[in-house]
Amino acid sequence: MLCSLHLICNPAHHLRHIEWAERVRSEMEPSFLVQLEEHYEDFNGWCSAMEFCDHHADFNNMNILYAIDCLYDLDDAVFMHILTEQVTDIKHYESRDYNKLFESGVTAPQLEVFKNASAYKRKFIALLKKYYYKHFEDELGN
Repeated sequence: MLCSLHLICNPAHHLRHIEWAERVRSEMEPSFLVQLEEHYEDFNGWCSAMEFCDHHADFNNMNILYAIDCLYDLDDAVFMHILTEQVTDIKHYESRDYNKLFESGVTAPQLEVFKNASAYKRKFIALLKKYYYKHFEDELGN
């Protein structure tokens, strides 16, 4: 599912699936597409979110909604550490050492998200669930 979000946000470099991505994009509310694209811009084209699959076995099971719900259980520091591609030691996230995070490669937009990580995590989960129910679930049967 996360790979499909990457594809939807940048269909031009995935020519084999461009028609599918353009069709799904056209079915989305413009404000929802903007939210997906903002995450694409701030967190490595949805690729960093794919790292959740390496973090815990439950993220790899075939129950997508269960895997999304497992994100609630992640500590905010762990959640942000994964989303920022683990560019620095997790201890800087745990101690909320913003200067060290920035010096280590965490971008300014990512740092702003981290300052309110709990709210962002809820928004992220809601975004994934909305995408699943409104767009992705039907694709599983095709």
